[in-house]
Amino acid sequence: MADRTIAIAIVNPTVAGATVNVQVSADLWLRGTTNADGYVRWTWSDALGDSLLDITADGYDDYLQSIHWSTVSDPDGGAPPLNCQLTVGGNLPPLTPLPTVPTTPSGDVGPRPTPPGSPCATLQRDGVTIRNLDGRRVSLCGYDMFTALRMLLDGVDLQPFIDESHRYGFNLWRVFGMASAQQNGYYTLSPNEPGYYDAIGYLADRLSSSGIYYLHTTYADCQDIGFNLDVWSRVADTLRPFQHAVLLSGGNEFSKNYWDPYALPDPGLQWWSRGSDIGDNPPPYPPGTFAEFHPRRDYPKALDDTIASQTWIQYHDKCLVPLIIDEPPRMGTDGSGAEYEDPFIVWRFARSYSGGCGGAVLHMRPGQRGTLIEPGSLNDTIAEAWQEGMRLA
Repeated sequence: MADRTIAIAIVNPTVAGATVNVQVSADLWLRGTTNADGYVRWTWSDALGDSLLDITADGYDDYLQSIHWSTVSDPDGGAPPLNCQLTVGGNLPPLTPLPTVPTTPSGDVGPRPTPPGSPCATLQRDGVTIRNLDGRRVSLCGYDMFTALRMLLDGVDLQPFIDESHRYGFNLWRVFGMASAQQNGYYTLSPNEPGYYDAIGYLADRLSSSGIYYLHTTYADCQDIGFNLDVWSRVADTLRPFQHAVLLSGGNEFSKNYWDPYALPDPGLQWWSRGSDIGDNPPPYPPGTFAEFHPRRDYPKALDDTIASQTWIQYHDKCLVPLIIDEPPRMGTDGSGAEYEDPFIVWRFARSYSGGCGGAVLHMRPGQRGTLIEPGSLNDTIAEAWQEGMRLA
């Protein structure tokens, strides 16, 4: 093995000043900025083959692409070229310009269009914090989409729900991998159904390309569905090609739902968790590469708890990984209490969660049941308040 020059060029059009990241291992990226010719290069081992390319540039959607550098193991048997270049806009797909913001005749900014959704960018852990590759802090703004797999298997079109998430700024879906109508009262989902794992792979691909991270809750309602450890491994293998955009959870409330978080082996994914316990109980320790927590719901102590539990888990229990509040009090219509119909209170919950957690999931009846939020409704106002609270300056 030897070192050689590898390079990325961005053409059609040429883009100078773009931030370019090339993955060389699970925890190591080469980083650079394109020059006036749209070109950036590094010196690295000629053993580097399959990789990921991540690009951010002003005026363009974030770019994530699987790439392959020629290596000594290529079928032609020859040595790799001394200067191996890949060209964005040439042998790789081009960058996508961001849509132009419309203006009124007076020059004022007009109504914002619904964002189309950029592909999910790679995230990295920094202790209890999630950051993007530029080092900026991220707190994922999640939403219940418990029934998404059931809907896919039943042939339901998910695009209206994806559009809804873009409109509200939700960039994470919490999806259940199992369900029993005997427990939830309205739907059943089993890993034994035909097409189950294909549906998981399709959903991961669809959400990743739409800019929505996929929190897959593997086990739930195992008192009816059963606890089969092989499901964990098969789901992990299915999600592996999309792992930059997937958070794999062991499951929902293990002590209530008859599954064992401590039996779950490390799946070898960047983002995985042993799941959650019932409300106000700490996550199973060790948690994985992130942790999940279901807080108390009794107002006003639940509002105090938006700070107290996250700091206790992180700094008393030494759970020094990003914390996802994946099932807070249910907000809006038919919520956990009348207080959770107040947009300001909902905003305060989200603001506290975004301040110290890796993310939080808006828990609401429409998302639980797979229905759209009605425009102009109380839930519409609540969803707006939530995403405002989760937004980082």
